[in-house]
This record gives sequence, structure tokens and C-alpha cells, in this order.
Amino acid sequence: MAPYSGQMGYCFLLSFVFFGLELVCDCEGIIGYSKPINCAYLECPEYEVLHSESRFEIRAYKAANWMSFPVQGSKSFKDASTKGFLMLFDYINGKNSEGRNISITAPIIVDIGTSTGTSLYIVYFYLPKQYQANPPIPIPSSIQSVSLPPKKFAAVRRFGGFSNDKNIPKQAYILKGYLKGTPWESASEVQVYSQASYNAPYERTNRVNEILIWFD
Repeated sequence: MAPYSGQMGYCFLLSFVFFGLELVCDCEGIIGYSKPINCAYLECPEYEVLHSESRFEIRAYKAANWMSFPVQGSKSFKDASTKGFLMLFDYINGKNSEGRNISITAPIIVDIGTSTGTSLYIVYFYLPKQYQANPPIPIPSSIQSVSLPPKKFAAVRRFGGFSNDKNIPKQAYILKGYLKGTPWESASEVQVYSQASYNAPYERTNRVNEILIWFD
């Protein structure tokens, strides 16, 4: 992948938090996202940052096992993410072949797309390392073990607050616009994208959300 030079050519150090959006600027003019606060005490998937600036990051995620649940018939992100998470929450709370309680991880990822005018949502839970090799079998079988990422790279944009059906497509649109004219412009044409939530619904501060567009 070719290097990409951002417009910031001066040297300074800046760190701040604004509505859950954490940015860190180094002395080479690259602004990057720091790790979400919740990843200090929850397991989060591993990835390598290939490029980072204030507007977006390009990452390469390490392949890992996730549990997935496709939500049928939902008309909104809120409805789909709630239904999917509750199913996956049952799984990690003992509704599996071993009756085991599995530690919560972050983020919860939701695929968002359309097919023949109908919204499609798939909700994913990242399995802790101790279960990566042999995940307990889900009950019911509509929950499935899958390997992510689906493609080599992810273009990522971070935003704070609570995700909803208005700001998710807006943030995806902004991300696609920023990718145009960069070495990763092909990602701007991808129709299906993912939303990642790092916080529990009751957490009202330091909220971190991300839009991910997967591409090769």
C-alpha cells in the first residue's frame, strides 16, 4: 500500500477528548485514534494501523473468531442491534453447549447494508482469546461462528455519542468522501459497511463508535 501524505506538515503534540473522539497528534503531522478507554479492561480485537489522521484510519485486523447473529425484518439500527446483542448476550451468559459464562468484549459490530430495498443487519461479538480455538457451540444454531475480517483492510472513522439511524449513514458518507483521492479510494465505492460500539448502553461519557468499510 502506498504511503499517503496528509496536509499537516508542522510539528506539534496535541491530545484531547471531544464527545468521545480521542485524537493524538505526533511530530510527523499524523493524527491518530488512541485505543478506546474500555479496551484497557475489556478484550478488543488486534489490528495494525497502516495510516492514521484526524479524519480516518486504515487498519489491518488480525483474523479472529467472532459469533454472529443475522437480524431479519428489522427496520432500524436500534432495533436490529438490540435484538442481535440480546441473542449474543444469552450465548455468553451460558446459552451454549458448555453452559459457560464468557467475558464481555468490545466492540460489538453491526454490518449494515441493503438488498432489494430491505435493510440487512448482522451483529457480531468478538470471542475472548481463551475461546478462539474452540468456541462453545451456540444455542440456538442461528448464532454462528465466523472469521473476521471479511477483507484485508478496514477504513475507519470514529465518532462519539450514541449511534442511531441518522448519524451512522452520515458518518459513513463523510468517511467515503475523505477516502476519495487517496490510495484507498476503492473503499469509497463499497456499499455495505459496519458500525462498531465500544460502550454499554448505560455508559454516557467517553463513548466511542466507529464506522468500518472493509476492502481489499
